[in-house]
Amino acid sequence: MRRVVSERFPFVEVEWEVHGQRTKALAFIDTGFDGSLMLPTNLMGQLGTPDHIDWWQLADGSFVAAPTYFGTICFVGMDEFLPCDIIVMGNEVVVGLDLGRRYLVTLERGQRVIIEP
Repeated sequence: MRRVVSERFPFVEVEWEVHGQRTKALAFIDTGFDGSLMLPTNLMGQLGTPDHIDWWQLADGSFVAAPTYFGTICFVGMDEFLPCDIIVMGNEVVVGLDLGRRYLVTLERGQRVIIEP
């Protein structure tokens, strides 16, 4: 496994798989999101029926139910797909702290993102 460097701070390219479909996109790294991967609601039609519904607490303390899929995710270039819950909420692709806990993630001076095993 090698390290990944993204010059598109604070974004990194990820690839995910849900129900046999693989997709890639740039993902915003959000240290305020505790999950692994959040996908925008406009992708839900492509993903099919959710595997379950999870409750998430928002920054204002309120709770919201979000469709959730069992899937895998990989930082493009790492070649290691990790199992994770993928939630659908909001309007952008977001990587959260759950993945950040599995790797060393360096947000380098507002210039680039470095991800290492």
